[in-house]
Amino acid sequence: METATSIPNDRYYYMFEDPNEPDEIVEVPQDEIVLSNIDEYASQPTKRQRRVDWIMGVFLPLVCFYFDPIVFAQWSGADAMLSGYKVPAYITAFSAIMAHTAWLLWGERMGEFRYLVAFILYFAAASAIVIGAIIFPVSLLGILFIFVGLLGFTPFFTAKVYLRSANQAMFPGKNEAV
Repeated sequence: METATSIPNDRYYYMFEDPNEPDEIVEVPQDEIVLSNIDEYASQPTKRQRRVDWIMGVFLPLVCFYFDPIVFAQWSGADAMLSGYKVPAYITAFSAIMAHTAWLLWGERMGEFRYLVAFILYFAAASAIVIGAIIFPVSLLGILFIFVGLLGFTPFFTAKVYLRSANQAMFPGKNEAV
C-alpha cells in the first residue's frame, strides 16, 4: 500500500498562517543596509562593565591599601608579608589607579597617551597577579575565619579589569574579552 503525499507549494505554513493570503515581505535595497558602525557599538563598554571597572579598578584597591593588616603594613607588631616592597607597590598602584581613572574618564580621546596608559595597566595587572598569588594562602584562611578574607582576592579582579582596559587602550575599536 503506497500513499502519495502532495505538497501544495514549495513552502510549509504555520497553523496561524493563511496560505491564500500573500506574505508582506518588504525588501530593503542592499545599498541602504549600513553595518559600518556595528564594530563601534560592540566595542563600547556597557554601564555594568563601567561600574565594575570603577569598583574593581579604583575603589576596591584603595580600600585594600587603606585596610591592609598584613600585606604591606603592620598593625599587630609583626612584620608584613611584603613590607620590603611597600614603596614600589604603592607607586605602581597609584600610577595604575590614576591611569585607569584617566582611561575611564577620557577613553580614546587621550590620543597617543593611550599607549602609556596601556603600558602602565599591563604592568599593574602583572603586579596584581603576583601580589594576589603571594597572598592567596592567607586569603583562603581569612575566608575560613573572617569574611574580610575576600578582600585578598581583589588583586585578581583588579588584574582582570586592568587587562581589559589596557587592551581597549592599546587596540581601540576592538572589544577584547579578557
